Amino acid sequence: MPSLLLDPTVVYLILIVGVWLGITAMYIPSTGIAEALALVVLGGAVFALAQLPVNWISVMLLIVGMFGFVIAPLFNRKHSRWSWMALVVQGVASVFLYRGMVPNPFVIAVMLGLAFAYNHYLLLPMLDYLRDTPLVGDESTDLPGATGRVVGAVNPPESGTAQINGELWTIRSSVPLQRGDVVRVQAVNGLELHVERMKAKLPPREANGHHAEEAAEIIEN
Repeated sequence: MPSLLLDPTVVYLILIVGVWLGITAMYIPSTGIAEALALVVLGGAVFALAQLPVNWISVMLLIVGMFGFVIAPLFNRKHSRWSWMALVVQGVASVFLYRGMVPNPFVIAVMLGLAFAYNHYLLLPMLDYLRDTPLVGDESTDLPGATGRVVGAVNPPESGTAQINGELWTIRSSVPLQRGDVVRVQAVNGLELHVERMKAKLPPREANGHHAEEAAEIIEN
């Protein structure tokens, strides 16, 4: 192996790049490219680390720190404590990565700064964009305004069931609903629909949940 690949700082850089390729692969829709690159780079880093007096506990800390960045998007972005904790863990693990030697401190500082900037200003905004962009043909975009019939009574705050667009949905309402009541979807919350009661009964041909504008004979409350 070329002597350059035995340099502690170079091997450290390869390891950090591999870790962040793995984080990126977890953030973005799977294409296989990021995953494959992460495996190749991390595999090379582990092989190089085996040739050096490495502290494997620090390697494990780097992996643990990586999961701090991974779980950060599960929480409110304004509360970035997980990212900061992960950054601290990554910094400590970087300093104690080897026994009897330390990667270039300037390189460690730069990599920590790049890691935070990459996560905060690129990966998180990209994740927000993917969350906010509706999928083509996403059924939830067609549900608001759709009408249907209650098949399982609603007694707030408990949920019920309604047939809407030919499917059974869990529904919630601010008022009690009885079996057979006609409802219109106001909002979609995950796998639950928030509905409002409508006065008239749906004719059989409307029971599968056509939009309200297609059922002009229905009189709203």
